Amino acid sequence: MQEQEKTVFSGWVMLVVVILAWVLIPWLFYHGIGHKAVPWIILGILEIPVAFLLTWGLFTLQPNEARVLVLFGKYVGTVRRDGFHWANPFMVHRTMEYSIQKDGKIEKATSSRSYRISLRARNFQTDTLKVNDLR
Repeated sequence: MQEQEKTVFSGWVMLVVVILAWVLIPWLFYHGIGHKAVPWIILGILEIPVAFLLTWGLFTLQPNEARVLVLFGKYVGTVRRDGFHWANPFMVHRTMEYSIQKDGKIEKATSSRSYRISLRARNFQTDTLKVNDLR
């Protein structure tokens, strides 16, 4: 399996879209009830799952973290850039514990229930260090 860098949308832009989607729901109900227009009320009901899906796609990453995106069981890519992001909400944000070789190949992958991957170096095999002390 080869790791693929995945670019996702900015979370700040999508946050504005998400807020507008949530504000649109009460407006549609108010407009539908006030004008006795049933299609507006139906549109407001249909807008609720859309707003939930848009909200579900938001996520953040700290420095030295990554997120694996899996769409219906198929690996789509890895987001490595820290910050506030939005991805397709149908992409399960799943963590995979793996070690990346220098050529970019994934050596071992096991799925986990956590969402984030720590990219810290976890190497405790170090040579003996020589310490010079003034005493």
